[in-house]
Amino acid sequence: MPLDELLQRWVKVTPGQKLFLSAYLDLRPDRSGKKLYPIFLKDHLPELFHLLPPHSPERAFLTQDIKRLQKYLEEDLDPAGKGIALFVCSSDDLFVSIPCRCRRKMLSIWRLIRISFPFAVKTTCIKLIP
Repeated sequence: MPLDELLQRWVKVTPGQKLFLSAYLDLRPDRSGKKLYPIFLKDHLPELFHLLPPHSPERAFLTQDIKRLQKYLEEDLDPAGKGIALFVCSSDDLFVSIPCRCRRKMLSIWRLIRISFPFAVKTTCIKLIP
């Protein structure tokens, strides 16, 4: 998705405190040819639930966000991709994927979003995989 289209999608997000799940993933295989991001996500996604109160609306949205992210990675991800930045907000029906060729582009996107949309206070970010 071109950056201008991403920004147009973000502009349509209604202001207020919401949970945004953003994931910046290195999709390249390791030296043995194995992709590491599925293991990383399996280990770290469950940890996000501990950040939210049980039975809260935010936790329900996080469940939806994680399912959407996993569905995309399983069904729609370009297997030749080197990296990807994903943004999910179920409460605003937002899902954006940005293929990235390098880690620097992923960091630039993250900084741009944080500066441009400060109302997205509650952002859960899954860190980069080296």
